[in-house]
Amino acid sequence: MDQLSKNGGGATTESATETLGKVHGNRRALFVGINYFGTKSELRGCINDVKNIKDFLTRNYDIDEYLVLTDDSSDPKCQPTRANIINAFKWLRQGAKPGDSLIFHYSGHGGSQKDQDGDEEDGMDETLCPVDYATAGVIVDDEVHEILCRGLPKGVRLTSISKCVQGNNKCV
Repeated sequence: MDQLSKNGGGATTESATETLGKVHGNRRALFVGINYFGTKSELRGCINDVKNIKDFLTRNYDIDEYLVLTDDSSDPKCQPTRANIINAFKWLRQGAKPGDSLIFHYSGHGGSQKDQDGDEEDGMDETLCPVDYATAGVIVDDEVHEILCRGLPKGVRLTSISKCVQGNNKCV
């Protein structure tokens, strides 16, 4: 169990446990990096973020399987489209059992939009912006929860690492 401690400024920080990194089940990771090449929303470092995080994790931990979606891929199945990201969420959790560790890393545009179902305290849903967001739409946090999180077996660890560039509460 993670321990919480107070630092001198009163802020809460999470300290690592002795068991961190000692997963007794399978480790599976999904890495998504989107630079939005050739668009007004182009970013420069998202694919590098994915490469660096993937390299760090695979060098320091035993990752059994991983999937990388980046918009520099020549394989259409590895492009970070809305459909491919959603399918990758399903792949990530497929067959998960107690003791497994799942990792999701996203680097790209993110945004906010008006909450449609009243479940957000601030009235806004957060979004991920796939490479084809202009035609296929964004991925709303409720969808991420429904597809990736809801119903995961007890004892499965899901870690999400995101670096979202947000502009004007919407995908740029």
